[in-house]
Amino acid sequence: MNKRKGCLGQIALASAVLLVILTAITLPMASLARNAEGQLFSSESLTNYIESHIISSGFIRNLITRTVFQDEALGSLNQYGIDFSQAFIYLSDEDRQEMVDRLLPEDWLTGQVEQVLEGTLNWLENDKTRPDWHLDLAPLRDNLLRGGGAASIAEITVDSWPECNEEDIQGMLEFVEGVRDQPPLCEPPEPLRYEIIVVATQLLRGMAEDIPMQLQLGEELGGDLDPASVQTLKNTVAAIRRLADASILLPWTFLGLIMALVIRSWELLLRWWGTAIGLGGIVGLMTAYRLSGIQEDRLSSILDDLRRGMPELANLIGELISGMVSRILEQFALESLISAILGAAAVLVAWLIKRRRGPALPLQPAKSTPAPGEGMRSQSEPPMDPGPPPEAPLQDAGGAESEDPPSGMYA
Repeated sequence: MNKRKGCLGQIALASAVLLVILTAITLPMASLARNAEGQLFSSESLTNYIESHIISSGFIRNLITRTVFQDEALGSLNQYGIDFSQAFIYLSDEDRQEMVDRLLPEDWLTGQVEQVLEGTLNWLENDKTRPDWHLDLAPLRDNLLRGGGAASIAEITVDSWPECNEEDIQGMLEFVEGVRDQPPLCEPPEPLRYEIIVVATQLLRGMAEDIPMQLQLGEELGGDLDPASVQTLKNTVAAIRRLADASILLPWTFLGLIMALVIRSWELLLRWWGTAIGLGGIVGLMTAYRLSGIQEDRLSSILDDLRRGMPELANLIGELISGMVSRILEQFALESLISAILGAAAVLVAWLIKRRRGPALPLQPAKSTPAPGEGMRSQSEPPMDPGPPPEAPLQDAGGAESEDPPSGMYA
C-alpha cells in the first residue's frame, strides 16, 4: 500500500513539473495575444496612436499638401475658368502648408481618422460587403463659404506673385472688368490688389458650392469583392479575436491543476505558482526582445517593392505597422517583467516561510495516561491494608504438628 502511494506521489510530482513548463510557455503567449487584440481592434487605441505619432508629426498633413498641389489635382479645377496649376506656381512650401493648415485643422484630421477606423471595425462585425468609409467635408465647405478660408487662400496666392509692371496692371484691370479670362500672374498695387483678392475669393466660394457634405471612400472596392470571401475573412478575424480573449484561461487552468496535484499549504502554493509565473515572465522578456529585431527586418523587406512605386504610401504604412508593433511589444515586455518580479517574490516568500518554520521535530513516544477510575481512587482513597500475615501452624518439639486441641480460650 505504501509503495503504491509512493508511485502516485512521483507521478503527481512529474505532472506538476510538466504543468509548470506549460504555464511558462502559454502565459507569455496569452499576454502577447491579448495585447495585440486590444491594440489592433480598438478604434480609441488606434486613433490615439495615429494622433500622437502620425498626425502630430505632420506626416499626413505633408502628404495631403503634396497630393493637393500636384498638377493632376489642380488640372481638375480648370473647369472653373482659372488655371490653378499656374496660379499656384509661385507658392513656396511654407505657403502651401499654411493653406492646408487653414482649411484642414488638426482636430478635423483626427476626426476623419477615427471615423475610418470605426467604419472598419464595424464592417468586421456586420454583414456588409463594403466598409462604410467616408470623409466629412462639411467643415471644409463651411470654412470656404462662410469662414475666412477662401479669402486666406486668395491672399496667400496673390502675395506669392511677383510685382506687376505697367502692362500687367492693364491686364489686371481687364480681368477685373471681365474682358480677360485669365489674369496676369503678378501682384498689383492697391487698390487693384484688393479687387483681385475679392474676385478670387468669390471664385473660390463658388467652387465650394460644389463640394459635397460627405465623400464616400471605397465605392469602387465594393464591386470587386466577393461576398463569400469577405464573410470568410470576417469569420476568421472573429475567431482569432475570440481565441485571443480566451487564451488567458489556459495558463490559469494549468495553475489550477498544479494546485490539485501537489499543493497542500501556502508555502507550496507560493513556491509552485511563483516558479511557473516567474519562468513565464522570463520567457516573455526573451520573446519580446527576439520579436523586436525580427519585425524590423521583416517589415523592411515587405515594403521594399512598395517603396519603388509609392514611396509616400510605403513610408506611411511602415510607420503605422512599426509603431503599432513596438507599442504591443512594449506593453507585452512590461507585463512579462511584472510576472517575473511577482514570481521571484512569491518564491522568496515561500523560502522565508520554510526557513522560519525550521526543520520538522522528531516524533516523541506517547506517555501512558492512567484510567479515569484509577486516577480518582489514588487521589481520594487511602491504600488498602493487606492485613496481618497468616499464622504458621503449631509444631511440637520434634517438629511435627500437634494433634491435641488448643488450650485456654480455644478449649
